Amino acid sequence: MRSKRRATKDLPSVPLKEDLNERELCSRFIDPFLSGLFDNPNQGIYLRWTNESTLEVKQLSNNTRPDLTITETAGLKWARSIGYGEPKSAAGKSNHYLICQGLIKVVLFCKNPLEEHFMEGILRNHIVGRTIRSYVLVLPAVATYVMYLLLGYSLRTFHYS
Repeated sequence: MRSKRRATKDLPSVPLKEDLNERELCSRFIDPFLSGLFDNPNQGIYLRWTNESTLEVKQLSNNTRPDLTITETAGLKWARSIGYGEPKSAAGKSNHYLICQGLIKVVLFCKNPLEEHFMEGILRNHIVGRTIRSYVLVLPAVATYVMYLLLGYSLRTFHYS
């Protein structure tokens, strides 16, 4: 993880009271913060938004891809994902069903690479409004998954000068 100063340098320095839709939330707050923490092209690690698709594809899709991934490269190709994330706008923060659905969706994305690549752990980001919680999912024993909270952060009015 990179420095907090780099992660917050592009955030607005004044508070915004209105709730943002998911796309604006991601582009204005989440992307600058998470890119500052995880995006490191010199090490071949990229924060990628993988939820982009046309309206036609969205209608035909069963929504089986995460909104964001943290991906390693091998040469000129994407190698493996080492983290996933799923943002929800603050307007839906009282809908516990949708929040849990997003949480489960990301855990399922984390489970397969953890087993396939024999990783020690995989990063998972759960984002609701401007609150980000980063977890690591580990597999300490066969069929036993444990998720630890690494970071809880609120992007209300935070700005390093």
